[in-house]
Amino acid sequence: MFETHKTLTCNACEWTTIIHTRFAQLPMSWTMHAAAEATQLLGEFEQVKSSWMFPGKPLLGPLQNGMVFNRGYWNTFYKVRIRSSKTVAISLVGVWF
Repeated sequence: MFETHKTLTCNACEWTTIIHTRFAQLPMSWTMHAAAEATQLLGEFEQVKSSWMFPGKPLLGPLQNGMVFNRGYWNTFYKVRIRSSKTVAISLVGVWF
């Protein structure tokens, strides 16, 4: 398995794209963790998975610490963005499998 790691700062009440891949068809999984000072992570996420010719519908949900986002074989275009209620630093670890 191969692993990637990045840290991002997400401003309060603004959409921040944390994952954006194009023309990738290998499955991959990302785990998002908030910084230690963010005991409770409030906000929302939007995840869009689409195939080459078929656009995907956005999946919206509540933001939680330790979320896992999965891109499958057929997700040629994949995007995840979050909007937190307060400014927070997040750590994103991706694993190819």
